[in-house]
Amino acid sequence: MDIKNIIRRTMAFVAIVAISAAAAMAQTVALKQDTNGKWGIAYTDGRGNWGKWAVKAEYTVIEPFEEGYYLAQKDGKWGILRQNGKKVLDCKYTRDMFSAFGYIFAQEVGKPDK
Repeated sequence: MDIKNIIRRTMAFVAIVAISAAAAMAQTVALKQDTNGKWGIAYTDGRGNWGKWAVKAEYTVIEPFEEGYYLAQKDGKWGILRQNGKKVLDCKYTRDMFSAFGYIFAQEVGKPDK
């Protein structure tokens, strides 16, 4: 095998790796409803192609709250979760109780890291 063939194959390999990496980085998350009418957060490429669930579809309502955080309602109770699926506040608060928690949480999220 001559040097030109080696360079050509290496460049093709590098191009494939770069395209794959770009496609993986282009994925984002979006709210998605399952066939049972429950809401979750799933990975998407933005072109209508859906991937795995980041947050399992088990919520009656999910609303954007702060960047990367969502208000979620399950069984009539409210909580806060992150787009990666981590629960910040379990869904166990009434709307009135949750309003106070949500306000305090929003203030804390907005503070710069110490």
